[in-house]
Amino acid sequence: PPSSPRPRRARTRAPHTGCSSQAPALPDALNMISSVGWVRSGVARSKPVENDEDDDDEKLNAAEVARSAARGVARNAARDQDLDEAVKRFGLEDYDDDEDPHDAGAMPQFTRKAMMFHRSNAEDPLITLKDEDDEDSDADDLVIQPTDKLVLAARSEEDASNIEVHVYEMDGHNLYPHHDIMLPSFPLALEWVGRRPTGAAGSSGGNNLVAVGTFEPQIEIWDLDVLNTFAPVAVLGGDYTEPIAPGAAGKKKGKKGGVSSERAGGAPDPSLGHTDAVMGLAWNVLQPNALASASADGTVRIWDLSSPSLACVQTLPHHKDKVQAVRWHPSEPTVLLSGGFDKILVSTEDGHVGCFDARTCGRLWTLSAHDSAATGLSANAAARHVFATCSTDKLVKVWQAGGDQPQLLVSRDLQLGPLFDISFCSDAPQLIAAGGGNGKVGVWDSSDSAAVCAVLGINRIETPVGGSVAASGMQSLEVNSSSESEDEGERSPPAAKPKAAAVAKKAKVKVGGKKSAGK
Repeated sequence: PPSSPRPRRARTRAPHTGCSSQAPALPDALNMISSVGWVRSGVARSKPVENDEDDDDEKLNAAEVARSAARGVARNAARDQDLDEAVKRFGLEDYDDDEDPHDAGAMPQFTRKAMMFHRSNAEDPLITLKDEDDEDSDADDLVIQPTDKLVLAARSEEDASNIEVHVYEMDGHNLYPHHDIMLPSFPLALEWVGRRPTGAAGSSGGNNLVAVGTFEPQIEIWDLDVLNTFAPVAVLGGDYTEPIAPGAAGKKKGKKGGVSSERAGGAPDPSLGHTDAVMGLAWNVLQPNALASASADGTVRIWDLSSPSLACVQTLPHHKDKVQAVRWHPSEPTVLLSGGFDKILVSTEDGHVGCFDARTCGRLWTLSAHDSAATGLSANAAARHVFATCSTDKLVKVWQAGGDQPQLLVSRDLQLGPLFDISFCSDAPQLIAAGGGNGKVGVWDSSDSAAVCAVLGINRIETPVGGSVAASGMQSLEVNSSSESEDEGERSPPAAKPKAAAVAKKAKVKVGGKKSAGK
């Protein structure tokens, strides 16, 4: 069987940015991060497991490898026997015994007696670096330390898509890619899930998973503790229905077992799940079996991960247009917020952020946060009145809500291009992950700001060597900062060159797609 499935070519339509009917044109060479997120500390396996399918392939090939080795040993034995007969026949054993005065001081000749052959490097005393030392070093590179933080990123390129797992080292302020998961379609949204679905496949058995929404109507759940995996552990949503035109020829099965709507004119079954792209996902921390999804079909659906059928238990058709964002209440497990393109709640295309009272739906304040579309917003888990925004103007801004209008604590250009998503780390509230138009993932340690430290109640750090922004795969970052609370003397110097580390053993899988951003 092939080592990996062929990725389907992504659709050419571009997703929306903000709540606008105008979609921005994609760059000529698409390479972007459409969504980012964090993995909860202490959940990931310290040593990820290999995919069972790879192990099965090795077992199937073991017999053939053994037979090939046996044939090679037999050929070598026959060759040695022929050589021994030639040595005896022509008296080559005593060929070097005769002393020649002209050979005095000459270098010793390599003869059959002087040569020594070792069948493995482990038997050769002159080789001090053994093969197992390299293997142990490679295995150590894949180990996730207890202090490491894991960042998830949805990467999109020309004709392929994947989810990347990056490791952020707290001590060394270093960010590097660990492994990735290939996707069949453009990723629009990702959400870390800490509850394994009932009947989920896979070999790790852990609760470290990610739900992914793409241009397809199904939701895929992948195991983050398995390397080189090519199939999700669970899929939420129904198969495609039969073609609309009866007797249509050339039916081909889609990857979920149904008939592909693109190839056979079928459509997803609305009684089983979404019928269009999945644009937003939210896992309920207080009720771990509940997962909410938002779709371009105008509905919000609630999924029960504890059900054997992983069925949709509730459909909310309240929106009149595409639904892009969903989020559960942090302390009320039955309260869900959704935002759509029908502009009922707020529009952020002009860079504004609005705050509403959920009890009365009354607007509390409107903030002109950015000069262009505000594409991401994240609340701080340790301080509910602190939130961060990002925009296509390339800036990340941290705000403190209070009074009639929020106050700007710090603003920073992370050198990641136009930004499409941002996320505070729940385990380390000073860390902010972001991704954008240049295809890089960045983690900013905002504790280099005195204003942020004062609000969060933490100590200010010395600016690390390489700067307070670590980016995976970047060689250097020139970080510009400004703040209404910081004077010129407190601004961070430009970042130097952080250490680069690429640990993943398999070839990097490219991505294709772009998330509709604007929450």
